[in-house]
Amino acid sequence: MADNKGVMILIETIDGKLTNIAQELLGAGRKLANDLTEELSALVVGSGVANIAGEAIAFGADKVYIVDAPLLKDYRTDAYVSVVDKVVKQANPGFY
Repeated sequence: MADNKGVMILIETIDGKLTNIAQELLGAGRKLANDLTEELSALVVGSGVANIAGEAIAFGADKVYIVDAPLLKDYRTDAYVSVVDKVVKQANPGFY
């Protein structure tokens, strides 16, 4: 895990907006990242979610990864797990 850096959280959205729990997770993630002196990144997966980045940053994220595709409009475990797996492998966070 020596090369892994940062804290990453998965953001939940409803109708293109952050959920209350996502806002709380960003706050908790920010505290953890600060305690670890690490960067906080957020991952947003869905359709029509490109506008979430600014809101996630306003709630504490340093960096936001967006995967916005029409096929991700409705939650399907296989599709979401595949996307999250790919992003985590590329971003290489220490905690997610």
